[in-house]
Amino acid sequence: GPLQPCRSTTLPLRRSLCSRGMPITAPAPATPREQPLTCEVARIDILHVSKIDQIEHAFSARLFFQLILRGGQRDDDLLRGLNEPSPEFHLRPSATWLLHQFHFPNALKLEYAERKVTKMGADDLHLILRVDGTFLQHFKLHDFPYDSQILQVHLSSHCANEGIAPVRFTWSPLTVKLQRPTHFALKDVWEMSKPVRLDLETLNPSPGRTYPVLKTCVEVTRRPNYHLVNVVFPMACFVLMGCCQFAHETSNVEGRLEYMGAIVLTSTAYKMSVASSIPAIAYVTLLDRYVLACIMICILLVFEAAFVRDPFADSVALFVSIALFVALQVAFCYTAYIAVPRRAEERRRTERTPRPKPAWREKMRRVLMGARRNSSNNPRRSPAPPAADRTTEAPRRLGRLVDVESGDRSGQSASPGDDGFDDEARERGAAAAARDARCRGSSSCRPPSSAGSAPVARTKPTEPRISSSQRRSSMGVACL
Repeated sequence: GPLQPCRSTTLPLRRSLCSRGMPITAPAPATPREQPLTCEVARIDILHVSKIDQIEHAFSARLFFQLILRGGQRDDDLLRGLNEPSPEFHLRPSATWLLHQFHFPNALKLEYAERKVTKMGADDLHLILRVDGTFLQHFKLHDFPYDSQILQVHLSSHCANEGIAPVRFTWSPLTVKLQRPTHFALKDVWEMSKPVRLDLETLNPSPGRTYPVLKTCVEVTRRPNYHLVNVVFPMACFVLMGCCQFAHETSNVEGRLEYMGAIVLTSTAYKMSVASSIPAIAYVTLLDRYVLACIMICILLVFEAAFVRDPFADSVALFVSIALFVALQVAFCYTAYIAVPRRAEERRRTERTPRPKPAWREKMRRVLMGARRNSSNNPRRSPAPPAADRTTEAPRRLGRLVDVESGDRSGQSASPGDDGFDDEARERGAAAAARDARCRGSSSCRPPSSAGSAPVARTKPTEPRISSSQRRSSMGVACL
């Protein structure tokens, strides 16, 4: 450790060392890290999804996580107690302790199949996690059975952002590997066609304490074939069978009511029998609206059989019933195959959070901004003007520099003159040049030379220079 100043102590050895004036070496106290540890996501595999329970709003899955601590092998504090079963906390915690602080906030049941820290490459440390668990997920079933659900697994850390050992997650879209399950056990019920994506979120359980959350999201779409065959098709058949009551005479009221009553009771009993496959929620789904619309058409046919006696009105009721049935099928197909996918796409755009920018992109942006700022603050020098135009070019050049320093980056003066100066400033510059010429002829304006000083040899400049009188006159004009 660094050398500590010698202090008086009760130990004889340290007292003898202090008397000899020798420094005592003692380890410096540990201090927290200045920057949070960055865990770069290298790989996330969804090994399998075994169960999606829409009634309990949960799903079961196995996942594999691989995170990288860049340059971790060069940090002795991170290597302390590698893969210990119960690591201890320090002000500069180890990688094993950080790995044990990872948890899953939305996990109902969790089992760690693998949890270790490995050395890979020359400098990096890899954190490995393999978990089996049941995760809670709120399912939105308004479009059931044409709904799409996003299964999310939240990975967080017990280290707060305001604590002494904060952790942040980052990833690069060019290097991260995200894999869906190759053998999807529920492929007959759900379809997993969208790629796995990562989102970053901040958890705020209490005021003043925030925690980073890495969300692994995969979207699944329900296959509606089961509900189409077992619910939609039978209910459509019940409505068509209800239209068969018009085959009876309008005077046969008892026969019509008996027939339609049987149809209504059958459709209601069938709805109750398939209710177990429909989630018990407080709002109506797309399938519920379709079934209720079919039952309402059957009830309207019951009222028609009870009160309509005119043959012409009975014919009109037949055409109205068929029109209602066709309109119901068109509305159902439009909602299921056009409106629902459109809403799902809009939801994906709104729920997708911006990804963190890679570090190399941020550095490149800073370099480009610095180069642009330097180029604007240091404009290019124009080539040397001819000898005849040196007197007028010097004020222009100085005026241009003054404009740049004052904030005008255009490189032109704001005055209306051709050379950047108004008439009054040009007259003052000419008067200053005449004064300088008169002063150059008199000895009182010349600087005194020391008696013993040797003449200084001057080399011929490579490019023409402006005389001192012209420079003083131009500086005076610029100050004016």
